[in-house]
Amino acid sequence: MNGHDQETSMSDGNDDEEKVERRAYLFALAPTVVVVGVAPVLAYFFPSPIAPDIGVLRFVGVPFVLAGIGLALWAVDSFARSGETPSPAKTSDSLVSDGAFSYTRNPIYLGTVVAGLGAGVALESVVVVGYAFVLWVVYHVLTVYKEEPALRQKLGEEYEDYCETVPRWL
Repeated sequence: MNGHDQETSMSDGNDDEEKVERRAYLFALAPTVVVVGVAPVLAYFFPSPIAPDIGVLRFVGVPFVLAGIGLALWAVDSFARSGETPSPAKTSDSLVSDGAFSYTRNPIYLGTVVAGLGAGVALESVVVVGYAFVLWVVYHVLTVYKEEPALRQKLGEEYEDYCETVPRWL
């Protein structure tokens, strides 16, 4: 193998790693994007029979949508800066506790729920608010019964200390 072939081979490996990393980050942001995309569809096809007409107050929801998306993006960036993957399919090798993770242990999930609640308010949809609440319950159960035990087992005392200083949600 000459130098050019070796160089090409090395860049192909790096390209594959970069593609995997990009997919992992897109996967991590997918819940937030789906909530924001699904909310208008739910509001349209399942109009809330008891939805209050809140008028201009509905615009209060918009900053919550933006804050939720921003929190999820900040969390993914925090993973990237630490060198860990945000994919929930793989338990991290080291604890990510900087950036968004210094305020909440689950910023991607929290950002998704906040964006969903904001969308529900903006769309004046009780159905969308209910959808966000159901998401929070699912995330809570997933976190408490699957992710946290796996992280406790893998990271031990370091994770225990982190749990004592950083809240699960807020």
